[in-house]
Amino acid sequence: MSPTRARMADAAWLTAINMLGIVLTMAQLPLVALVSFSGRHPSRPNTLLKHATQLMWDAHDWLEHAELHPPSIWH
Repeated sequence: MSPTRARMADAAWLTAINMLGIVLTMAQLPLVALVSFSGRHPSRPNTLLKHATQLMWDAHDWLEHAELHPPSIWH
């Protein structure tokens, strides 16, 4: 791949990752409200909330990994 195409592919890749990061952040806002509300009732377990929180952390890790491995190094 030519250097110009590699830079363009990396720029498109990083732009897409940043857009996904924004969507992930917006999706976390309702989850934050649920976590803050459930903090008032610690005796009530909420496994769905725990799984959703873990999924958000996993998605953050996937995006971070993708950002560190742009298309130009995929040889």
